[in-house]
Amino acid sequence: MPSKGTTAERGYDNAHKVNRARMLYNLVDGTKCTYCGKPMYREAALNFDQAPLEADHKHGDKTSPAYRLIHRRCNRSIANRWVEHGPGWYGVDESESRPKSPKKPEKACDLRERYVIEWSF
Repeated sequence: MPSKGTTAERGYDNAHKVNRARMLYNLVDGTKCTYCGKPMYREAALNFDQAPLEADHKHGDKTSPAYRLIHRRCNRSIANRWVEHGPGWYGVDESESRPKSPKKPEKACDLRERYVIEWSF
């Protein structure tokens, strides 16, 4: 399979990287993806596709600044097309969109930590 080339060879210059970095900096963790409706996070491991977010251009026009951040899977499913909302936008269940975090075991309540008893005679 032939290589797709570097980002510069594919038309993404330094301005694209700066614009993506700016949008990523301003992203509020948990903001919904405008394509699929699932939450987006700066940390790739927290995204449902376990990949970094990608900057999307309107109508696939790389000469204009990127318009939004979306998941990698969403971006690649609409390659070079402009789609505002995808098929999964409506009716997204939050519980299945974020990876489950391990629960911390609850520590047994120890009254010695909560109360100090002073004895005086």
